[in-house]
Amino acid sequence: MVGDGVNDAPALTVADIGVAMGEGAALAVEMSDVTLMDSNLTKLLFSMDIGAKVITTVKENIAFSIVVNLIAIVLTCFGKMTLLWAIVSDVGTMLLVTLNGMKLLSPRTIAAIERKQDGLLTVRTERKKDGERYENLNEAFESRTANGVGSKVGSTVEYSGFISIPYGIPLV
Repeated sequence: MVGDGVNDAPALTVADIGVAMGEGAALAVEMSDVTLMDSNLTKLLFSMDIGAKVITTVKENIAFSIVVNLIAIVLTCFGKMTLLWAIVSDVGTMLLVTLNGMKLLSPRTIAAIERKQDGLLTVRTERKKDGERYENLNEAFESRTANGVGSKVGSTVEYSGFISIPYGIPLV
C-alpha cells in the first residue's frame, strides 16, 4: 500500500508493506514500513528491483559456500585436505562471496535497473490521438486535463471527480 495522508495510515498499518511519501502526513510516515523521502515513486520500483537482485545474490553466495564446504568435507574424508588448505578455501570463499555481493554497488548494475525502469515507464505511457507517444507522462496528463477528462488540482489530477492520482504517475 502506498499512501501519504492521515486517511491512509490505517491501511498502511495493516498492509504487508506500507510505503509512505516523505512529504505526506506525519502519521502516515510513522505507520509505514518504508518512507520515500522525496515522494518519487520510481524509487519504489528501484528498491523492489534492487531487492530482487540482492535476494538472487544471497542465494548465489549460499550455494557457492555450500558447494565449496562440501568439497572440503569430501576431501577431508579421503585424507586429501590439510589444515592450511581448509583455511585457504574458507578465506577464499569468504572473499569471493564478498566480491559477489559488492557487484550490487557497481554503477553498471544500477544503470541496468534504471534502464529497465525507463523501459517499463515508456511502455505504460499513453498514445496521442494520431498514434504518437507522449514525450513524458506530464504531457499525457496535461492533454487529459485540457480535453476535460480531468482537472489538475495542486499536485494531483482528478478524473471524473471520483479518483485522485498523484501528478506524474502513469495509469495502467
